[in-house]
Amino acid sequence: MKRLIEISEQITERINQFIEDAENNESLLDTTIADMKKRIDAAKDHVATTISGVQRLKFVYQEAIDKAKMWDELYNASLHDGDNERAAEAKRHKQQHLQRAKDLEQRIHSQEAVVTELKAALRDFYIEIKITSEHVESLTDRKKLAETRAAFYKLLAEFDLPDNHYAIKQAEEELQAAETEAKKWEKLIRTTPDKHETTEKEFDLDEALAELKSDILGNSQND
Repeated sequence: MKRLIEISEQITERINQFIEDAENNESLLDTTIADMKKRIDAAKDHVATTISGVQRLKFVYQEAIDKAKMWDELYNASLHDGDNERAAEAKRHKQQHLQRAKDLEQRIHSQEAVVTELKAALRDFYIEIKITSEHVESLTDRKKLAETRAAFYKLLAEFDLPDNHYAIKQAEEELQAAETEAKKWEKLIRTTPDKHETTEKEFDLDEALAELKSDILGNSQND
């Protein structure tokens, strides 16, 4: 029995150790998710920078359009006033700003295409990472279950040792001896009342009184 208690305590200790080790070890899933967040955050920064660049170009583009419009108004006013020299200068500035606006518009379209491409790539990357992380999570759970089963059945298999069989056999022998001892005393107790009962039956009270009376009367008569 003592041996069985020791084995039980050993199993409990090893199971607790196994659970503690599993909790302390960082899983592959946690590492994957952490890396995924870092990469997505970095990718978002690149997309945000590109979008910010597009917005800056649009602001500069609008400035060029506004200036071109201003010079166009000055050009028309100069023509109306007959100031051809000033009209020519206004026209030249107007054409410069329009050309700049045209260049900016092309750059804006180009960067917007890049933004669209980056967003699509980021979305595809996120979906791929999500699918991968879910797959890793499934595999990690299955791995933990397999490790738990392996540890559990290993602990049970360790019971199949000669010492365990000997302990069980010894316990059975001790039980048999105790039962034999109990039956012996039980039989003795059951036998004893029978003897008392027989003795009581053999003793006749009336007969005993008669004998006593006879003895007393007989002694009186002799006197």
